[in-house]
Amino acid sequence: MIKIEGLKATINALKALEKDVNKKKEIEKDIRSASKSMVLAAKALAPVAEHTVKRYNNGKVVASYLPGNLKGSIKFIKSKSKEPRVLIGAKAGSGRSSTNPSSGIYGAGQFDGWYAHMVHEGTKFIKKTTPFLSSAFSSNKSSVEGKLGQFLLRKLKRSAKKFGFETL
Repeated sequence: MIKIEGLKATINALKALEKDVNKKKEIEKDIRSASKSMVLAAKALAPVAEHTVKRYNNGKVVASYLPGNLKGSIKFIKSKSKEPRVLIGAKAGSGRSSTNPSSGIYGAGQFDGWYAHMVHEGTKFIKKTTPFLSSAFSSNKSSVEGKLGQFLLRKLKRSAKKFGFETL
């Protein structure tokens, strides 16, 4: 056990502990691990089209979406934030499918969920909404929060031990 005397020494020790606990990649890994159930729930709740859906531009087919494309596009999305952050949603495709680069066929190995917001919220022309992401979030929120609390407590105990503090 380390004995810390004085305000300045205490503040410096706590800053060192915070720096050790607050590592972005580790935190994001913990969030991903805790949130897997949310991704699985969103995939289970995502509607599946009964037939191939085509997207047009100036009267020409620019992409075809096979049934199950939206479900396959739901995943963890990398955040550009400097803060630890994990996004869950339908990932938009890169523009061309690896299975057929000239025609843009999605749902057979490569997915493009650019239209997820229209399915989730509806549009001016599509009145039906299917809030599959909101439902997945609300049904898994408390479970994910509990797992994150456990991860944080474990991380704090490990860091405190590393710096010689008495464990929590």
